[in-house]
Amino acid sequence: MANALSLLRILLVAPLLVSLHRDGERASAATVLVLLAAALSDLADGYVARRYGQVSRTGRILDPVADKLFVGSLGIGLYCWRGFPAWLLAGILLRDVGIVAVGCYLLRAHGLVLSPSRSGKFATVSLIVAGLAYLLPVPGWLRGALSWLAAGMLVVSSLDYLRLLRRHLGALRHPAASTRAAPSRAAPSRCGTLGG
Repeated sequence: MANALSLLRILLVAPLLVSLHRDGERASAATVLVLLAAALSDLADGYVARRYGQVSRTGRILDPVADKLFVGSLGIGLYCWRGFPAWLLAGILLRDVGIVAVGCYLLRAHGLVLSPSRSGKFATVSLIVAGLAYLLPVPGWLRGALSWLAAGMLVVSSLDYLRLLRRHLGALRHPAASTRAAPSRAAPSRCGTLGG
């Protein structure tokens, strides 16, 4: 079920871009519904996975990939057709490309999959909410405020990812020291995200 929600976000990318392209000056109900469905699925999949014991290696990869595909596509579509700020789109793409590149390296070199962070989830939702502001007739100051809030969450989630990455890389380099420092914890999982 949790993985199905992540797949749903990936499948919503094409309808989102088609709907954005077809919209005129006002956003259609279809575009707004797609955005809301994506936001709800993003909030629900992590809860469902934990609540019903569906946390898996596949889910830890699929969930952040779905987030990045959807949010990146949303940003590009809004930039092309709705005046979304270029600086925020650049921040989204740089962060996500970097995280995916590092995640692929960790997976291939060490079999390591970092768990998605809560701040990464908040960043995704804040970006979707900011995107919604560029679809609805809201004041310009509100769009700006939501854009800066989303940018702040991007920075916070990126720092969280770097901290998590540093900890796991340190554990890989010094597994014995890591085990001594935390005897009550299991050794770092090799199934242990692509990211924030």
